[in-house]
Amino acid sequence: YVNELHLTRLKGTEGGTYTFHVSNSDVNSSVTFNVNVN
Repeated sequence: YVNELHLTRLKGTEGGTYTFHVSNSDVNSSVTFNVNVN
């Protein structure tokens, strides 16, 4: 499947690879994704 997130204040220089980390008392998880700026 495909998801889209529209970030209206993102600058052209802010594209790249990002990693989102989350954790709680039970689990730690992360996901890495690419941001393409058009």
